[in-house]
Amino acid sequence: MRIRTYALMFLVIFLSALACSCGDSTVGVSVTFGSYYNDNSETKSGIEWTVVEKKNGSVYLMTSDIIDCVPYDIDSGRAEKGSVWKDSYIRRWLNEDFYDTAFTDEEKAIINETDITVKYYPKGIESKETEKSTDRVFLLSDKQAKKLAVEQLAAPITKYASEKYDSVSSNMDNGAWNITNVSGSSTDIGKGTWWIMSPGSYYYGSCVDRDGVIHSVECFKLRYYECIDNYAACVGVRPVISMKYEDYINLIK
Repeated sequence: MRIRTYALMFLVIFLSALACSCGDSTVGVSVTFGSYYNDNSETKSGIEWTVVEKKNGSVYLMTSDIIDCVPYDIDSGRAEKGSVWKDSYIRRWLNEDFYDTAFTDEEKAIINETDITVKYYPKGIESKETEKSTDRVFLLSDKQAKKLAVEQLAAPITKYASEKYDSVSSNMDNGAWNITNVSGSSTDIGKGTWWIMSPGSYYYGSCVDRDGVIHSVECFKLRYYECIDNYAACVGVRPVISMKYEDYINLIK
């Protein structure tokens, strides 16, 4: 009787481990979905997405590459509070310009509406205030970013995004820091810096540099050129979307 009990316990543990393993194996898998500019502003090609998280019956996918270059916000009053997501320029750009450009009506139908909650840090002081929004396209949070390997965070930049950045940076102070690198230590010219959604503080935004290093809210404590200026800074974008797991499975069949 005792042997049977032990055997049953072993079977339950084995099946649980197998289920966890199968769930974990989804993260890191790539799929092509939607289309966007890659080599130039005239021709679109398929967007490659990588699964960054699976939870509550849905998968979260982020573009494998930095696909464009945009400011987090263009309102200096909001930028003073740090990277305020709900009213930001980048949120409108993702959910209007990018969303309409990248997806057909059929593709839009399987993209989830996702509830977003973000704290912000006005003038470098931690606040208990949060912003809530519901979005179809958004950015990775620093909490999600910290779960990923450096190889997933150090992102290639498309030719389209790189050339767009080059055309803007020539008119900006310290422009070279905004997308090429934060720390100045990397020699990987083919990768770039990109925004994450969690807040920065007092004109500074949160980002991941091209070495795959996360610069979150504590970024404001560093030297200026080690940070990203929210206001009118042209920084890389890796959009994130969510869809039901069964819809994702249909895509990869």
